[in-house]
Amino acid sequence: MPLRTTPIDAFHLGEHRLSETLSIALRWAGTGFWTGFPDSRYVVDAPRREILDAVRVEIAAGRIGPDTPVLHVADSFQQWRSTPLGVFAGVTETDVTPDAIESIHTVGGRLHPIGDLAGLLASGRYLFVLFEPNPDELPPGIRDQIVAAGYTSVFANGQGELFRLGGS
Repeated sequence: MPLRTTPIDAFHLGEHRLSETLSIALRWAGTGFWTGFPDSRYVVDAPRREILDAVRVEIAAGRIGPDTPVLHVADSFQQWRSTPLGVFAGVTETDVTPDAIESIHTVGGRLHPIGDLAGLLASGRYLFVLFEPNPDELPPGIRDQIVAAGYTSVFANGQGELFRLGGS
């Protein structure tokens, strides 16, 4: 950049603003926008997309409909930590997590603490359960508890496992 002894005129100042704005926009685009999510460009990473595809298979087969409640057991209800079923598959999910909180953002009764899991499974209300294991955040034995409640695995990968009640 040349050193100037005279002030920059309005035209060159405008060019500077434009180039600075463009460089900031390109930098932001380079990050993928969704920083902090599993995939900064798609929001969900490949294993979560596989789970979403498995849920969509159940929807296409007519086993999950708009009123079919899905129980989602994960280490967090936050969308950047667990698979966002409601957002990307359009299902009505009820989350069971260790970080369940009551606030204006979680009102509605579809967020439960992990201690409620046994009762929710025993209710028979949930035809599907998505379990995303995290041994550092979730207590052991949850998968066994799901199977003991009559659920059968219909899909599994390294991110999680989708169960259907009775395997029907």
